[in-house]
Amino acid sequence: MAHTAFISGDFKDLLSNISRKVVEDQLVPFLVHIAKTGTTIDLQEVCLRFSFDVNMNAIFGMHSNYLSIELPSSDLAEAIDVAQEAVFYRHTMPMFSWKLMRLFGIGREGEVPKASETVNAYIYEYISQKRRNLVNGVKTFDLLSSYINSMQELKRTTASSPHKNEDKFLKDSMLSLFIAGKDTIGSGLIWFLWLVSKTPSIEKKILEELKLLMSSKTGKQFEHHEWPRVFDSDDINGLVYLHAALCESLRLYPPVPHNSKTVLNEAVLPDGSHIKPGMQILISFYSVGRMPWIWGEDCLQFRPERWIDDDGKLNRHEHTSKFFTFNLGPRTCLGKDMSFTQMKSVAAAVLFNFQVQVLEGQHVRPKPAITLHMENGLKVKIQKRVN
Repeated sequence: MAHTAFISGDFKDLLSNISRKVVEDQLVPFLVHIAKTGTTIDLQEVCLRFSFDVNMNAIFGMHSNYLSIELPSSDLAEAIDVAQEAVFYRHTMPMFSWKLMRLFGIGREGEVPKASETVNAYIYEYISQKRRNLVNGVKTFDLLSSYINSMQELKRTTASSPHKNEDKFLKDSMLSLFIAGKDTIGSGLIWFLWLVSKTPSIEKKILEELKLLMSSKTGKQFEHHEWPRVFDSDDINGLVYLHAALCESLRLYPPVPHNSKTVLNEAVLPDGSHIKPGMQILISFYSVGRMPWIWGEDCLQFRPERWIDDDGKLNRHEHTSKFFTFNLGPRTCLGKDMSFTQMKSVAAAVLFNFQVQVLEGQHVRPKPAITLHMENGLKVKIQKRVN
């Protein structure tokens, strides 16, 4: 059902429109306000709030306004973060340790029941509200509505229910898709903006590409007083250098830095290793992107040119077998194209309209977690881009 929805033109258009609307109505006004007041902000928090709002709208059809000038709190967002952190640390300690902590309700495990209860309450309410709207003829186009309609159609055609507990199935499915979109987009954006901010030559090339696009759309040379400007997704999807820069950033800082695989039946890997059921294979996507024998001796450099061929076009095939950020083959991330759409919308609007000044003295490093976030965020000042 997710694949059917994601590849449909209607859903792609929906996500493009939502991304543009959140950028235009929330992100840009917020950054304009910050630029005028000279306030220092945590740019990572801004990126995460943006992706929260987009995914709330696309998946649940809800307008949460989590990214606004007031930076409101969200019980749902906080509960998801608490639960995910506890789940991550279950993989870093012996099983008996965290099970003992869970039994006595101490440490991170002591926070999980309340967090889970909060998350479940919110999503079950969204499901109930969506069902009521559909019964009352209020039609909305979002992923939850698509799932509910598909399940109802299946019941009509098969005269049976596809799941004993439909609401739990919907809750688990929507939560999984929501977390997958929210955290990864926020992660991809913050590392990209940080890398660009400390590489002026790459920032200049991205700006030249955006100015050329703006000139071609307006039929005249870009004028500095036209500020702020927001780009249509259809226009920026054709930008070669911006796409290459995002791929390069995702190579160095994959939002999902590690993955775990196992097998149902005994198998033999290409190197001859025998894998038996129950064995766990840990794959570090973070490490794969930094191996000289895979990416060359300049593997630690932020160099978008490696993704562009001699004709100035994106080299989509050369790196196919070694770019693990979205997985590979049949397990390629369903939201890959939509991820690029969201990240390009933000990247173009932020870089074209503002100068991001990272405050000196920060020690930027990854935080141990399921998703690759910065441990202490990224403190920045925002200025109106003049030149």
